[in-house]
Amino acid sequence: MSSFADHDSEDYGWRRRRHLPSPPLTPPLVAIPLSQVRSAQDELAPPRKRKALPLIAAVAVFAHVLLGIYLSQAQDARAKIKKHLVQLEFTQPKPPEPKLQEPPKPPPKPRSETPPPPLPVATPTVSSEPVAAGEPVAAVEPPPPPPAPEPLTAPVGRAGYLNNPAPAYPAMAARMGWEGSVLLKVHVLADGHPDLVEIKQSSGHKVLDDSALNAVKQWSFTPAKRGSTPVDGWVTVPIDFAVSG
Repeated sequence: MSSFADHDSEDYGWRRRRHLPSPPLTPPLVAIPLSQVRSAQDELAPPRKRKALPLIAAVAVFAHVLLGIYLSQAQDARAKIKKHLVQLEFTQPKPPEPKLQEPPKPPPKPRSETPPPPLPVATPTVSSEPVAAGEPVAAVEPPPPPPAPEPLTAPVGRAGYLNNPAPAYPAMAARMGWEGSVLLKVHVLADGHPDLVEIKQSSGHKVLDDSALNAVKQWSFTPAKRGSTPVDGWVTVPIDFAVSG
């Protein structure tokens, strides 16, 4: 038989169990597709991340395009290099052909120098007929000597000769008391007229030299002669300038 204390403890335990909440039921596992999960995550994502997604996708696509272009260009470059390498041909240089040595040329023959023909020499003609004893032998006459050159006379001309006027004394030279002698070299033609007058020696004053030149250019001369034939010739003409006291 149970005691009162045992009955009370059992009653209390029952009451306690009665007021306790029932344990929660474990829900069954349900398989949800991944696309729905990603769409839910996209909906729950903040707005900034939603806006950045297209940009990230565009950058990824652009990177893939650049990578494809780079790979295609690298492949083309490799094909070209391979093509050039295939086309290279190594040829061994040909050895130089030996040059044929030409036979030595014969030395030139010395020219036969023919001496000039001798000058004709006048030889006396000797008769082949026998000369009788006591007859004189004709002597050979030498050629006549060349004629002597005709004498050459120089031209003649001076002041007062053939109405030649004396040079004018410049007034400035007379006033300054300038004096001097001028030597003129004159080329006289065969007709007696001078065609060239040069100063051989100056007087020291230009005005006196110019006055002598101008006067002599107007003179007349007796031309030079070779024998009796007039020819051109040179003559020296002195001109003196002196102030009379």
